[in-house]
Amino acid sequence: MSDALRVRVESDVWIPACKGNEREVYELAKVLSMDDEAKTCTVKASSGPKLQLSIDDLQLTNPRVVPDMTSLYHINDAGILHNLKVRSEKDLPYTMMGSVLVSVNPLHAVRDPDVGPNKVLPADVPHPYSISENAFKNMTFSYERKMQVTRQLEIMSRAGQDVSSMGDIELVVNQSVVISGESGSGKTEAGKRVLSHLVTRTCSNESNNSKLDVQLAGVGPILEGFGNASTVCNHNSSRFGKFSKLHFLQTSQERGRGRSWDLVGATAETYLLEKSRVVNHSNGERNFHVFYQLINGADDALRKRLELPAKVQDARKFRYLTPGMLAQSTDASAGAAAGKSVGGAGGRARGRRGAGAAPSSAPSKGGMTKTMTVSNERYFEPQILEKDKRNFGFLLQALADIGKTPTEIDELLSVVGGILHLGNISFVNDEATSDDAARVADDGKAALHKSASLLGVNEADLLTLLLEKEVKAGLEVIKSRLDTTSAQYGRDALAKWTYGIIFDWLVHEINAVLMSSYTADTPLEEIPFIGVLDIFGFESFAKNGFEQLLINYTNESLQSTFNYQVFVAEADLYKQEGLILAGEPFACPADDGACLDLFEGKPGTAGLLMEIDSESRAPKPSDDKMNRRLHQCFGKEKSFPKPHPKDLAKKFLVSHYAGVVEYTVGDFVEKNNDRIPAKMHALMRVASNSVVCSAFERCADSGSSKAKKTVVANFGRQIRGLVDTLESTKCSFIRCVKPNPEMKYAPGTNWFNNQYVAEQLKCLSIPQTAAVLKSGFPTRIEYDSIVSAYQTALPPDALQVWQRANENGNKQNGRTFVCALFWAFKVPQEAYRLGLSRVFFSSGMIDLLDRIMKEAAAWAQDEGKESEEKIEVGRRFKLYYARLRWRRCAAKVIACNKFLAVLKASRARGNAARVAQAAVRSFLFRLVISKRIEKRLEAKRAAERKAREAAERKAREEAEQKRREALKEGKVSREEAAEVFSQSAQHHGAPPSGPSKPSKDSNLRGKKPGLAIDAGSSKNMPPLKTPTETGAKARQRYRSAKRISGGWNLSGALRTPRGSLNPDFLELVDMAQQGIKKENQELRDQNERLRSDLEELKADLILLRKATTPFQHVLHIV
Repeated sequence: MSDALRVRVESDVWIPACKGNEREVYELAKVLSMDDEAKTCTVKASSGPKLQLSIDDLQLTNPRVVPDMTSLYHINDAGILHNLKVRSEKDLPYTMMGSVLVSVNPLHAVRDPDVGPNKVLPADVPHPYSISENAFKNMTFSYERKMQVTRQLEIMSRAGQDVSSMGDIELVVNQSVVISGESGSGKTEAGKRVLSHLVTRTCSNESNNSKLDVQLAGVGPILEGFGNASTVCNHNSSRFGKFSKLHFLQTSQERGRGRSWDLVGATAETYLLEKSRVVNHSNGERNFHVFYQLINGADDALRKRLELPAKVQDARKFRYLTPGMLAQSTDASAGAAAGKSVGGAGGRARGRRGAGAAPSSAPSKGGMTKTMTVSNERYFEPQILEKDKRNFGFLLQALADIGKTPTEIDELLSVVGGILHLGNISFVNDEATSDDAARVADDGKAALHKSASLLGVNEADLLTLLLEKEVKAGLEVIKSRLDTTSAQYGRDALAKWTYGIIFDWLVHEINAVLMSSYTADTPLEEIPFIGVLDIFGFESFAKNGFEQLLINYTNESLQSTFNYQVFVAEADLYKQEGLILAGEPFACPADDGACLDLFEGKPGTAGLLMEIDSESRAPKPSDDKMNRRLHQCFGKEKSFPKPHPKDLAKKFLVSHYAGVVEYTVGDFVEKNNDRIPAKMHALMRVASNSVVCSAFERCADSGSSKAKKTVVANFGRQIRGLVDTLESTKCSFIRCVKPNPEMKYAPGTNWFNNQYVAEQLKCLSIPQTAAVLKSGFPTRIEYDSIVSAYQTALPPDALQVWQRANENGNKQNGRTFVCALFWAFKVPQEAYRLGLSRVFFSSGMIDLLDRIMKEAAAWAQDEGKESEEKIEVGRRFKLYYARLRWRRCAAKVIACNKFLAVLKASRARGNAARVAQAAVRSFLFRLVISKRIEKRLEAKRAAERKAREAAERKAREEAEQKRREALKEGKVSREEAAEVFSQSAQHHGAPPSGPSKPSKDSNLRGKKPGLAIDAGSSKNMPPLKTPTETGAKARQRYRSAKRISGGWNLSGALRTPRGSLNPDFLELVDMAQQGIKKENQELRDQNERLRSDLEELKADLILLRKATTPFQHVLHIV
C-alpha cells in the first residue's frame, strides 16, 4: 500500500520544499482536505502557504526517530533523510538499514563505544564495531561448521560410505566489509574503526604476536602519507582504492575454554592511484601529503642533503607543489606525437576538478561534488604546518616499524625529493638547431643535477632520456630530438611513473612484512580472512572523463554485488523466520545487468571498455575515432542513450544505476596508454638508489615487452578479481555520507545540507534499497516488545483470559498473544507476517499498532463506560483463545485417530506381509524339494539300470559257461542246454535265441495260472522283452510276469517234481534265483538310502523356514 492510499485529512506529511527553501528538499505540511476523484489534496506547509498538490507527491511522516530504518513506520525518501539528519544532530552518526550501516561524517570527534576483549558491542547497536563484530562471528561460526562437515565426510569416506550423494556442501567462511561513499564522507575513518576493532578483538590473546599489532598500526601513516591528499572536499582524501585483508588462524583448544583466533597476517591491494596529482593539482588542493610532510618535518641535515628550502613558505618554488602548474604550453596531441605516455594510469585530478573548472556554489550535475574557490594560503597556516610536521614523525616511525633500515628510509625520502627537483627541470628551444629541438634551460640545470643524484641515475643518461626519442625502422634505430612540449611531457611522465612504482613497491614491502610472521603449514589461501574495501564512490560532474568512467564501472560492479548480497541476506532472514520456503524465490530489485553488459560485453561480443582499449592499441589512435566507434557499436543499447546531436561528436552517455552520466572524450586514448618507455625502464633499473632499483626491478612491465600495457586492461582485470573475491565472501556494507560540501561543523547551525545529502543517498542507492524493502516486510518487531507494550490495550476480562492461559507453567508464547491481539482489533492479514521470533509488517502497516494504542487510550478515559468497540475487542480476544483451545483439543483427537488408523493399517499390512511370506516360503520349499527328489530318483533309476545290466551280463556269461561245460562233459544234450539257457536269458531280460510263442494257458481270461515250465522245453516261459518292445513296455511286462510268478520263484512254481529234473538244470535254476535275490536286496538298500535322504530333506526344510522368515530374504534365496 503506497503512502498516497494511507493519507487522511489532518495527516502530517512531507511535501517538496517550497520556492526559496529548496535546500531543505522536503518540508512538513498538514493535509486540510482531499479530493479522492481528482487525487489531489490541499495542504498547509510549515513555511506558511497553502498548496494544492497531487496525492502522489505526499510522503507520510514517522512518529519517531529509530536507530534501524527498517523499523520506520513509513519508509520513503523524506523519512530516511529526516531520520539521518536528526540522529546526526544528536551526535549519532551511525544508522542501520537492515544489514547496511549508513554513516554520516560527524566532522568532529565523536566518542566511540567502550569495547574490549571481554566487552563486545551488541549487534543491534549501529556502529562500525558492530559490523566488524558481526563479520568476525560469522567467520568463526562458519569455519567451525565447515570443519565439522569436513570431519564427518572424512569419517564416512573411511567407513566406505558413498558421500557423493550428499552434494556439494559449501559454507561461506571469508567475510568482507565494503565501504563506499564520496570523498570526505568518512570512508577511511570507518575503515580504521573496523580494522582496529578486529585487531583488538584478536590481538588481545597473549599467544598472539604483539609485533604484528604494531606493524598494522604503522600501515596507516605510510599509505596515507603516500596515497592521500588535501582536496576542496576533504583534507585527508584517499586518492586510491584499497582492499585490506586480515588473515586469522584458529588456535588449539584450551582446557575449560573454547577455541580462540589469532591474527596471523594481513595483506593490502590498491586500485587506481591518482598519479596525475604528482604533476598537477587544482587550486585549493595539495599534492600528496608526503611532499609537505618532508618539507615541514625534515631536520637540518636531511633538509641540506635534499636541498629543501629553509622556510616552509618557500616550498612553492617547487613546480609540482604549485597548483595549476602543469606545463601550460603543452597539449595532448603534442605528447602523443612525441610517443610519451603523459596521462598515466589513474590520473583523476584533471577529470575531477581541472584547473579551469568554473567555481560554483551549488552541487554540480549529479550533485556529488561541489567545486569551490579556496585559498591556497590555508595550507600554510600554523596548525596545518604543525600537523604536517607531526605526521612526518609518524611516517618515519611507521617505516621503522615495518622493518625499514635508516638507509632505506633515507633512500626512499631521496626519491621523494628527487621527484620534486625533477619537476623544476625546465626546457627551452635550442637556438643551435633549426628543428625546434629542446634543451635544458639554465635555471633547470641545477634541478637536473640534483634529481639525477637523488634518484641514483647518471645525469647524462637522464638528460638523454628527457631530450631524445628513438624510433625503430626495421632493424635500424633512428634517434631524434624532442621539442619543448614533448620534453615537458616526458619529464612529467617520468615523475608520475616513478612515484606510482614507488607506491606499489611500498605496498609490496608492507605485505611482505605483515605476512612474515606467518609460519604455519596451512597455505595462506586456505585460512579465513576478513577483507575491508575502501573504494571511491559514484561520480558525476559537469565534465566527466576517463577516470569517472572507470570509477563508475567499478561502482556498477560493486552495486551488483551489493544487490545480491543485501537482498539475499534479507531472503535468508525470511527463511529463518519461516516466511518463505527454502526453494521459494525472493523479489530482488530489478537488475538486468544491462549496464555491466555494456561495459564488459555479452558473451562473444566486445564491450565498451574493450572498444576503448582496441582504439588505444591501434596504429594511429584518436578519441574521435573511438567515439564514433562507440556510437556505431552500442547506439541501440538501452544503457547507451544518444546525446544531443550537437554533442554527438565529443560526448557519449551511459545509463548507470544512479542515473545517466555524460562523458566527454578528448584524452581517453592518452590516459589509457600505460606503458613505461623502454629507455626509462632500463635507466631506472640500474639506479644506484636501491629503492629505485628494486622498485623498477619488480615492476611487471619491461621495455622489451611487445604487448602494450593499458589502464583499461589492468584495471578491468583488477576489478573482476575484486568482484570475484567479494562474491566468494559474505559481505557487510557501510555507506558513507558527507553532510555538507564545505566539510564544516558548526553546532546550532544547519550544517546538515539536505540537498547535498539527498543526492548522495541517491548515488549510494539508499532510496532504491528502501524501495525494495518497502515491497517486502521492512519493519520487524520482537514479540516480547509487543506483549509488554500492548497488554494495557486489552479490556480487563480479555487480559485475564491470557493471564490464566499462562498459569500453571503453561506459558503461552508471544506469537499467540500477537495473533489474538491482531484478530481482536481486526488487523488485516496482508499487513503483517508472523515469524518464529518477530512480527514483520509491510511498509507503513506498523501504524496499525498506533491505532490500537489510541483506542486503548480512549477506553481508559471512559473507564466507567463499556463501549461497543471495547466489548467487541474483548469478545473477539476471548473467542480467539477459546477457538485456540478447541483447535488444540481437536488437533489432539485428530492426531490420536490418525495414529490409530495408521497403527491398524500397519498391522494389516504386517499380516498381509506374513501371508505373502508364507506363500512364498511354501512355493520355494516345493520348488527346492521337487528338484532334489527328481534328482535323487534319476540317480536311483540310473543305478538300477546299471545294476540290472550288470546282472544280465553276468547271468549270460554264467549260463554260457555252464552250457559249454555240460556239453563238454556230455551230461546234457545240446538241445536241452540251449532250452535252459534260453529260459534263463529271457528271465534276465536278454533276447531269446529263437522265436518263442506264449502258451495258450497264459491267455485264459479270469485266471492267474502259474508258470508251466517244462524241463525240456521253453515254450511255456513268457518272454519279458522282445527285440521290438520299448523299454517302458518291457518294464511293464516284467512287473506283470513278476506278480504272476510270485517274484520269479522258479523252484516253487515248477510243476515237475524236483527230483525228476536233471541236476545240472536245477543248478542253473538255483543260480538264476540267487541272482534275483541279490538284485532285490540291492533294491531294498537303495530304498533305505532314499528314506534317509528324505529325513535330511525334512531337516533342511525346518532350517529353510527359520532362515526365510522376512520376505526380502525369501526373494534373495530365489
